[in-house]
Amino acid sequence: MDFRLTEEQRLVQATAKDFVDKEIIPHNREWEEKGEIPRSWYAKMAELGFLGAPVPEKYGGAGMDYVSFMLLLEEISRGSSSLRTTVSVQTSLSETSLLWFADEEQKQKWLVPLAKGEKLGAWALTEPEAGSDAANLSTNYREEGDEVVYPNPGFPIYESMIRFLGATAVPLRLREEMGFRFDPEELKSLIGPRTRLIILNSPQNPTGGALTPEETERAAALLADSTAWVLSDEVYSQMVYDGEFASVASHPGLLERTILLDGFSKTYAMTGWRLGYAVVPEALAFGFVDHPDRHAILRRSARIQIIRLHVNFGLHILGHAVQPDQRRLADCVEDMLALHLRASLLKICGTV
Repeated sequence: MDFRLTEEQRLVQATAKDFVDKEIIPHNREWEEKGEIPRSWYAKMAELGFLGAPVPEKYGGAGMDYVSFMLLLEEISRGSSSLRTTVSVQTSLSETSLLWFADEEQKQKWLVPLAKGEKLGAWALTEPEAGSDAANLSTNYREEGDEVVYPNPGFPIYESMIRFLGATAVPLRLREEMGFRFDPEELKSLIGPRTRLIILNSPQNPTGGALTPEETERAAALLADSTAWVLSDEVYSQMVYDGEFASVASHPGLLERTILLDGFSKTYAMTGWRLGYAVVPEALAFGFVDHPDRHAILRRSARIQIIRLHVNFGLHILGHAVQPDQRRLADCVEDMLALHLRASLLKICGTV
């Protein structure tokens, strides 16, 4: 393997070195004393392609390889660590995040002007409970007036979390005369242009009410016509003794917009274990995987990702050294998990 720099990489290094020697080092002390870097210097770096270094040319960037990009940052660091930080945030954080996760419309709207240096990117990183630990940030984006439909009476955490996040909680009444089920037509009346999430829980906690397959299909058809995400809490799905359980996620068009919650705690009378999992649309899976309290993606099927949550049982089933007797227990849980996840996939996809 040849580790020597290419001609193009040496050119980037030389260009950056010349810029730093002439445009940064003579002014750096003054900048530090004033606590600011004039915007005009960013314009100069933009002309050289520094502010969109790793971004493809079709999005306004320089299309540099990452060796060239690192050489660029190394030279800028030699002149000013502060300036290097702003360039790094502009490119590695702001632009790369948009490059990887934004859709085409968002790239044209935000990535292109960032890569051209017309706008400067920033990250809101620090929070009182997280410091600069990005994995523990809890900041969320919502528009004023966003609504979440939730079952009532229901599991109390639904409403409290909606209000905690500053959204408007819209109760979907569970009717006692209907066996604590909801009327799909009433659900339809609650879904509006500001509805961002619809929470369903069947069989229900704490009432025990469960939608029939016909009611589930009617509700799913209504949900398919909306643009809201759906959170289907199906932790009691294995405890239906009269008729069959049906998941809204099995309805055509809903799988990609449904977050399915399930687990072992209720089915196997092991509530203290706190062992559960989520079936998450690909568009949301990154946030689940990145959280420190959640573990590896187990597999993909029908463009969904299955995430295993941690086990609050004195040990983590994955990733921690355990004693032989604990290993046997872990193996048992592994087998149970595989069977349970397979059952979930079968009920919503029809195949594994």
